[in-house]
Parts: sequence; structure tokens; C-alpha cells
Amino acid sequence: MYARAREAQAEVLADEIVEIADDSSEDFIFAEGEDQDGKGAKKYVNKEYVKRSALRVDARKWVAAKLLPKKYGDLTRHEVTVNKPLVTLNDDPDGKETA
Repeated sequence: MYARAREAQAEVLADEIVEIADDSSEDFIFAEGEDQDGKGAKKYVNKEYVKRSALRVDARKWVAAKLLPKKYGDLTRHEVTVNKPLVTLNDDPDGKETA
């Protein structure tokens, strides 16, 4: 039951990541213009909100990776380099056949 609950929690976090990333409702701030009507409003990027959203996404990604590392963890690849030639059973340095 505990493992299933952790899986469900990671899935909820993944769903929240998508919601946060798709939400652009507060990405811009409108500052009133110089005219009295307010029609000359200027549009500015709300850097604080964008950075906070990125932080929220990163925090959820980190927790999801810890809860389900096989699914949400970083992919690690191991490369093996062999510098020696491959020796088979019949390759005896003395010329004798080995089993």
C-alpha cells in the first residue's frame, strides 16, 4: 500500500508540473501609460512569477525523481571501453587448444 501511495504521489506531482508549466496567467504585468485614459499601458514580463514557477516545477521534478527513480529519475548510462583484444578459448599463446 505504501509503494502504491508513493507512485500516486509522484503521478500527482507530474500532473502539477504540467499545470504550472502551462499556466501563463501572471507572466506579464501591465503598467499604466502616460495618458490619463490608461490606454497606453505597457506590458512587462513578470520575472518573479516566471522564476517562481520554474522553481516550483524543479522542486516537483526532484521529489518525483526521488519517489519513482525508474520513471522520473535521471537516465544514467554506463559505457565500458575495452582496450585489450578479445581472447577466445582456442587462442592459447602456447598454441595448445584449451577447453
